[in-house]
Amino acid sequence: MNGSIFLIPAVIGMIAIGVLLPESRDPAPPALDALGGLLSVAGLGTAVYGLIEAPGRGWDAPPVLAALAVAALLLAVFVWWELRSAQPMIDLRLFRRPQFLWGSVAGVLVTFGLLGMLFVVPQYLQLVAGRDALGTGLRLLPMIGGLVVGAPAGERLAAHTSYRVPVATGLLILASGLVIGIGTDVATGYGVVAAWLATIGLGIGMALSPAMDAVLGALPPERAGSGTALTMTLRQVGGALGVALLGSLLAQGYTDRLAVDDLPAPAAEPAHDSLAGALTVAARLGDTALIASAKAAYLHGMSLVLIATAAVALVGAALTATLMPGQPRPAHLDAPQSAPRRTPRCTPPTSTQKRGQPRPRPHW
Repeated sequence: MNGSIFLIPAVIGMIAIGVLLPESRDPAPPALDALGGLLSVAGLGTAVYGLIEAPGRGWDAPPVLAALAVAALLLAVFVWWELRSAQPMIDLRLFRRPQFLWGSVAGVLVTFGLLGMLFVVPQYLQLVAGRDALGTGLRLLPMIGGLVVGAPAGERLAAHTSYRVPVATGLLILASGLVIGIGTDVATGYGVVAAWLATIGLGIGMALSPAMDAVLGALPPERAGSGTALTMTLRQVGGALGVALLGSLLAQGYTDRLAVDDLPAPAAEPAHDSLAGALTVAARLGDTALIASAKAAYLHGMSLVLIATAAVALVGAALTATLMPGQPRPAHLDAPQSAPRRTPRCTPPTSTQKRGQPRPRPHW
């Protein structure tokens, strides 16, 4: 019954799209690439399955290794097929355009950082700081406020300079907010947490919006749909990869610092599995030492996640500042230029024409 609440935004969205979204279509739509669609769905689905299962099963688990190997093979065949197909489902040659390439890379890196944050911070607010679900959601609002401020600021900066300036600056701001968050501990007040959350949101908004504008600006209007779909697919895969990698890092940091040597085996196993399990066991046993150990262990794992995400953001800022085109390049400049139209010239009258005779009609 509770799941029916998701029908409300779905219905509103469909009505709004049908009424407000202007019509747009490719004047020469390609034929359906059934094999490319099958390969992409199978490859990406298998890859996401392996990435999601890796934190729980372990990266060396046979099902995880098999899924990742099959996904790599399927995606390699997909790339081969798309490059040789006359009418590919996704034109991978778009990555030859530096503006499209580095705008897409920046979008993936920002999504990596955003999902990394959303993976660890709510658990910190709810399980370490002791907030309920509503209080946790409200305390994430500074990050949303930073996004709202950063997005238009990044677009204005891009309009006056270039795409790479706000994208690189936003990634640097994102990294700085993550670095501030590394020092968070049990005694840290919410004011400090709100400050670095707002900084992270500001950096994400400033980088993400111009990065997507750069992607669209590198494409002709009839290719905007396929190019945007390709970029969004990369962002989703990058997000899944971020959750899997950062989740593994968080789990490793948590289990390395958790002290469960004095617990019986039936109690130690759920405590090792998650912070929530450790707090449940500690509440049943009345073990305050386990509560303190579990919270400190989680904060250690969260710090490792923030360090890794900050490093990725810094690398992305350096790559964007170095390799992204300095000035926005409209897509029409990449199209072949037609030959200039010749101005017709009037044929002058012949020298045999006598005065008083009507002039012959000029030939154009």
